[in-house]
Amino acid sequence: GDGSGDDDDDARYAELPLAPPRTERQLEDYAAACAAVQNALLSLHSEGVGSKRDAGPVVRTAAFRDLVGARDDEAVVALVMAGVPKRVVPRGEPRGRRGSVARDVPLDL
Repeated sequence: GDGSGDDDDDARYAELPLAPPRTERQLEDYAAACAAVQNALLSLHSEGVGSKRDAGPVVRTAAFRDLVGARDDEAVVALVMAGVPKRVVPRGEPRGRRGSVARDVPLDL
């Protein structure tokens, strides 16, 4: 690099390789974690909280893993986004996008 540190910053946001479960235990743990995320989404929905899960490339960066404190032997299964709508949209009416969330709801699974 040019000594500015930009290369190091860029590397922290580069997508890390996907590491699928290699053992039966890892596969069972992954399935259980996915089920727990689904249960959390269903629970949030039952309380009127909108939610969405994502497991895109952002969860496989060193920067994200550092942010959430993930150890090297841990896999990030999903990122859950949740919020309370400003108003409930009647069926059939087009839904808004991000501006329709009044506040974020912190969630620690």
